[in-house]
Amino acid sequence: MPWFVKIERGRVDKATFDQHVPAHIAYVKDLIRQGHAAKTGYWAEYGGGMLIFRADSMEEARQIVAADPLIQHHCVDYELHEWRGGGEEEKPMAQDNQGVKVVSDNRQARHQYEILETFEAGIELLGSEVKSIRQGKVNLRDGYAQIKDGELWLQNVHISPHTMTNKAYNHEAKRPRRLLMHRDEIRKLIGKVEQKGLTLVPLKIYLKGGWIKVSIALARGKKLHDKREALKRKQEKRETDRALSGRG
Repeated sequence: MPWFVKIERGRVDKATFDQHVPAHIAYVKDLIRQGHAAKTGYWAEYGGGMLIFRADSMEEARQIVAADPLIQHHCVDYELHEWRGGGEEEKPMAQDNQGVKVVSDNRQARHQYEILETFEAGIELLGSEVKSIRQGKVNLRDGYAQIKDGELWLQNVHISPHTMTNKAYNHEAKRPRRLLMHRDEIRKLIGKVEQKGLTLVPLKIYLKGGWIKVSIALARGKKLHDKREALKRKQEKRETDRALSGRG
């Protein structure tokens, strides 16, 4: 089954990135010799591109990606998706590299939780999920993030099956999805989540330079009194705004 890894702009300076490029190229050639039918493509000045290869399962695909020297040396961020050939997954959407387009906003979370800190994560998706998200067919309301065996997983987020994808190749709407963050960042999260009463909730899914990202919040559940106070302040602000605009 084909898979692809998209490589974004590097996390390190260009000199460090270029230092590991020869090893990356040699690794790609080894994939070709091993029959994984690797193919590369680049569309940024440095650190932007894709690597297409074959794997029998998602687990094998992860192992192949983890062995890439650019990944081992934390030179780049990446997203791993199922690839069915052609179509919109081959290249990010035409959008400014710094552009951000919010696809789904979890407003309920801000009412239910006190947001202490936010983190950005990539997300491991199937091709049908990518298409549905880009069409805005995702709901974060009941979602949460969970750390399991040193990895971060997005749970209970509803991504509607893609209407134009064959049922046999479509996805389960609420399946667990692995979030992509550096191990150091996940270790920091583990320490913070272990504090009593803290949890991880998704605030929004958005496109950033064409890439699908998730904003994850470290949060504490609000007490009923806090929720009532927040609603009261919101109502007071609304009434003040109406008065100032002459519509009250």
